[in-house]
Amino acid sequence: MVEFNKQGRGWQEVSETIYSMFLQEQYALEEGSKIDGIYGIGSAAGRFLAGGFTKRNKFSIKIFTTPDGGTLVHFDKAMSGMGGGIIGIAKMNKEFDRVRAILQNL
Repeated sequence: MVEFNKQGRGWQEVSETIYSMFLQEQYALEEGSKIDGIYGIGSAAGRFLAGGFTKRNKFSIKIFTTPDGGTLVHFDKAMSGMGGGIIGIAKMNKEFDRVRAILQNL
């Protein structure tokens, strides 16, 4: 899990910015809400049938208000990638790093 502290920014602004970023990256909010949800891309059935050759990623976002009025974001993988074997794990880790870099700069 990775934490981002967005000082001086309210949770509403941060949650909307993250939601928009995921939509722009073609992810969908698959479970939960904008402040505590799972964003995913690709097909679970496709991953089951074609393994690591199918694009499937899921990430968890949790957004909290800090005592100083800022916002804390928890970002984590919501799947291991093991269903795709070694290729799936490598792709999941690469995508996690790519999305983490985007979130850091929002």
